[in-house]
Amino acid sequence: MIRITHKDQTPYGILLGALLPILVLPCVYLLFLLLSLLPFIGALTTLNSLILLSFVPNFFLLRHFFTRLRFEHAGKGVLIVSVLYILLFFLLIHQRPLFELPGLKGL
Repeated sequence: MIRITHKDQTPYGILLGALLPILVLPCVYLLFLLLSLLPFIGALTTLNSLILLSFVPNFFLLRHFFTRLRFEHAGKGVLIVSVLYILLFFLLIHQRPLFELPGLKGL
């Protein structure tokens, strides 16, 4: 087991980067549920948009680690998890390839 004694470690950043979107998603859902009573917000409340909005706090955390605290290793952990979450979103949920190479459609 990895013991986190100093907060400028990559596992600390990975843990925070993985948990923050999971904790923010229900809050974003409840906020949009309350705002869906307004007529112009109702069209914006798709599950995909809510999932993407739950990733936004990771980028604020990333900026805080790199600029204010100078936690480079923890910031790298948050960056790794954020990139993996975004890739998984586009590959699994959005079900579209990130890019298509010409001539490789049969593979």
